[in-house]
This record gives sequence, C-alpha cells and structure tokens, in this order.
Amino acid sequence: MRSGKYLTGLLLLLAMGSACAPRGVQPLPAATALLCFGSEPPEVVWARHPDPAERPRLDHWCLGVGAPLVITQPPGAGVTTRLLVLSWNVHVGAGRVEDVLEILRRRAAADPGGQTGVILLLQEAFRAGAGVPAPVAPHHAVPGAIRPRRPASDVGVLARTHGLSLAYVPSMRNGRGEREDEREDRGSAILTTETLRDVRAIELPFGRQRRIAVMATVVPRGGAPLRVVSGHFDLARGARRQAEYLSSYLAAQAAAGPPIVLGADTNATFGLRDRAVRALREVLPLEPCGQGRTSAWLARVDFMFSTLPSGVPRTCERVDDSHGSDHVPLLLTIDRWG
Repeated sequence: MRSGKYLTGLLLLLAMGSACAPRGVQPLPAATALLCFGSEPPEVVWARHPDPAERPRLDHWCLGVGAPLVITQPPGAGVTTRLLVLSWNVHVGAGRVEDVLEILRRRAAADPGGQTGVILLLQEAFRAGAGVPAPVAPHHAVPGAIRPRRPASDVGVLARTHGLSLAYVPSMRNGRGEREDEREDRGSAILTTETLRDVRAIELPFGRQRRIAVMATVVPRGGAPLRVVSGHFDLARGARRQAEYLSSYLAAQAAAGPPIVLGADTNATFGLRDRAVRALREVLPLEPCGQGRTSAWLARVDFMFSTLPSGVPRTCERVDDSHGSDHVPLLLTIDRWG
C-alpha cells in the first residue's frame, strides 16, 4: 500500500513539473535575457550557470519571471544572542507563514537570556502583481499554476507587514496569468529580523525546471555574520545534478568567510541515501533535525546542513504541524551566537 501511494505521489509531482523549453531554442538577445536579472548596479549578485549549452533553456524560462526582490528593514534594538533558523517549503501560498512567525515570536519572547533573531529559508514562495512581467509568448515554457490557497500574502507583503528584510529570487513563472492581478512567479526566499546583505542568486543546471538558490549574509545585532542559503531541487536525476553543482559552489564559499547554513527541499526520493543529499553532505555536514517524513508526497526530502563550528550549541527539530503546506518545517535553534 505504501509503495502505491509513493508511486502516485511521484507521478503527480512529475506531472506538475513537466513543462520544458521547446526543442532547439536559440539564445535570447542579451538585453532580453537580462530582464529578470535585475538592475545595475545589482542588488543581487548573480552566479549564472556557465555552460553555454544550458543558457538558451534557462533564459527562456527567465523570460516569464520578474527581477529579484530585495527589501531591507532596520533591525530591532539590543544584541542578538540566539537565532531561530526555519526552513520550509510553503507550497506557493498554502503554508500559513503568519502563523509560524507568531510561533517563532512567542519562542523568542520566552528567551530570558537576551534577544532572539529569526531567519526564514523558504522554498516555493511566490510574488504577485506588477513585479511579474506581462504574459510571455505562447511558445515559451511556463509551468502550470500552483495556487492552493488564495487570497494569500505574497512574499513581499509578508516582509513589509512583519518588518522583515527579504531576499527573493524567482525560479519560474506560476502559470501564464495574463491580467496584472493574475501574474505570479515562484522561487526561494530569505526573510529575517536581522541585517541582510550580500545577496547572491545561484543558477543551477536545468533539470525539469529552472531552479535558483538564494544566498545572503545575515548579520545579527552585535554579533558575528552568518551566510544562509535556501534551495529547491528537481526530482530524480535533476536533483542530483543540481545538488552537485550547488555543493561545488558552496565548497568554494565555505573555504573562507562566515559559516553557512543551508535549508533545502531536495526532492530526494531515497532520503538520506539519495545522491543529492550525499553530494551536499560532502561539503556541509547534515544537521540532525528529528525523524519522520517531511513531505506529503515523498518521505524525508527536506534537510538542513551547516558548517557551524562544533562548539556552537544548537538543536534542530522537525515541526509536527504543516500549517497548511504539503511540507513540514525544520527549525534550527542556534544558542549563544556571536
């Protein structure tokens, strides 16, 4: 029975990601291809995939999305002594992020030892409205819309409403959406109560869909910086290729500079034994975040990794409640940071 449910879920996920660029697509004009990469000087530094064979397909998917969105908010007063880092696939508006923020704020308020900073590493976040371009041409690849709950606050509204700094980089359009009030894109995001800087977008190899990991440096109030990454991979072979590429990129980053924390929906069909997870673990040690499945369709696909020094006290847990998403969050608590 379990194998039948697993197969049904896998087939559904494959169908959801079945859009692909037309065969034989040609490279786009440079000015057109750069529309989704942002302004000059850039708020986001791009690590574009270097393989010229990948560029036509990646650029055609790029056509359907808006530029990255960066919002900076002033941090609160005091000195941050603890960090709550939550990684979660929010299923394009289904996850009730507001509820989770309230839970984290209650935890922060209960800390008698000082200030607690919050960092959200979100996958399948969405952005709606004028920031998403007008409809793309019919022959351009656009994945089907995922809109399990509407109305729902998009990632920019969440940041502004709750006074959070934001780095959001869309990977793909969320349906064709012709009217301005229908236009959406989706991707990965970082939201935080702390200072956010040095935002980078890491373009991964094309699998079934275009995927962008977002990385930024978070500087807690009065404390040492921390680099955080939010990533989301394709299924099967695509997940392995994308994980291997991201691992190679992060290996160079880990060689110097602040520690790195990565939260990712790996879509790893074989859990800890999956080659995608193994590729990441070779560079970033796995944080033990409890037991049990993290996805409604697959089993254990969401993981957190870090290069935090062994002497930094921390715990990681699987949150039991999905809060409306088809994934449950993982929460890494870093004590006495700084």
